[in-house]
Amino acid sequence: MKRIWRISQIPLFSDHFRLSRGSSSTFRTLTPFCFTLFRSPKHPPFPRELRSQIRTHRLRSIFTGKSRVRAMAPPRDDMPRKASVLKDELLQNYHPDKVFNWRRNKAECGGKALTADEYAQGITISGRVKDLDMAVELFDEAAKKQIKTTYIYNALMGAYMWSGLTEKCNKLFGELKKQHCCSPSVSTYNILISAYGRWMMVDRMEAVFKELKELKIPPDMSTYNNLIAEYIRAWKWDKVEATFKMMKNGPVKPNIGTYLLMLRGYANSGNLSRMEETYESVKHYVNRKEIPLIESMICAYSRNADKDKVRKIETLSRLIPRKSYKPWLNALLIQMYAQEDNLEAMEDFINEAFEKEVQIETIGIMRSVVASYFRSNAVDKLAGFVQRAQSSGWRMCRSVYHGLMIMYGSHKRLSEMENTLYEMDNFNIRRIKKTFCILHRVYTVHGQKYKIDQVAGMMLKHGHGFPQPYNTFDIGGIEAI
Repeated sequence: MKRIWRISQIPLFSDHFRLSRGSSSTFRTLTPFCFTLFRSPKHPPFPRELRSQIRTHRLRSIFTGKSRVRAMAPPRDDMPRKASVLKDELLQNYHPDKVFNWRRNKAECGGKALTADEYAQGITISGRVKDLDMAVELFDEAAKKQIKTTYIYNALMGAYMWSGLTEKCNKLFGELKKQHCCSPSVSTYNILISAYGRWMMVDRMEAVFKELKELKIPPDMSTYNNLIAEYIRAWKWDKVEATFKMMKNGPVKPNIGTYLLMLRGYANSGNLSRMEETYESVKHYVNRKEIPLIESMICAYSRNADKDKVRKIETLSRLIPRKSYKPWLNALLIQMYAQEDNLEAMEDFINEAFEKEVQIETIGIMRSVVASYFRSNAVDKLAGFVQRAQSSGWRMCRSVYHGLMIMYGSHKRLSEMENTLYEMDNFNIRRIKKTFCILHRVYTVHGQKYKIDQVAGMMLKHGHGFPQPYNTFDIGGIEAI
């Protein structure tokens, strides 16, 4: 049976987290959630077990006069994970309509009437679970009761933003500006900036920020962070830098979220020097909590010709937990080590990919692997790799077989070279002029007169023209692939 969480339990849930952290500060009433990229709603995923623990704690405090919160609280380091699990459970099992029907019935039976904060919270949560019909219904119900606040408008605008309905969000913003009882706040403009930024409407996003300054509403941290995030999304690197400089020189200084955004921006733009500088200032946080940023840095190094990139990538890779296996990262490391001709490391990651049943479908990676074996003159290792890749469903391309043919030919293993042609046929890879040229060159080097004439006839038959004679066969180049 699915659980139903009550809106009235939100403060209780938040109170539990406050107590479990041992805070002595007074609990502050929740304000409606402002949808930005750096805030999240106070979800009420409050299971029966936690409710039981808090009741027990409160009764014990009443009768003994002592609080044993720390004894019953989970370890502090484990709290973010548990909070994330509870949030996921809420999003799967939450039914806003049932919760508010229960709350309405309670109000009709003489209970406390629904407040503006409760309407705002309900609209917020409905938007997060993509129940826009419920969000609009709650907004209209509040409007009929003459309950109109900036929080309620912000909540519905946020719901539209999360659903990608930018025009509806803008229309509601226009209605809010016409109200006499409430007016747009800085949170309202933050929502609108994010709404436009998600669709990369940079001009309209900047117009909103300009209007905010003209009204002399002080931008807050979320305003600048949203601008930077959306500039990164639109690859406007000069404007990212300008906004960051504006923060450093203004009253709102960058926080940890700002530096994390800048780190991602520098990684995406390939600015390694600024990326490393920013990473050094926040590495203590990134190494523990921002594994995706470490992966972005690895991608940045792999795309650039940094002389020390192998050591840097290996250092960053050790920070990624082994249990969080990423197939794309494995493929990236295979290609990097192949380009560096580090066969041992390359084969370790290839074996790991085979064990994890990962299928490589990128031709560029396959060509890099073949070229690495080619430069190392490791014909048997290449043959073994091709056999395993075929049986594991990897993307087989003509370059793989051409490289294998050249290497067999250089070792005078002509029968195996010819068998490679049949493997190409099995994978429906057509023989082209380059295929016949490789055969002609190999047979010429090894003095196979009959085979030379046979290949020349096949080339003429397929309309490739008569091959040019070759006196030498250069195994040092890979141009024939």
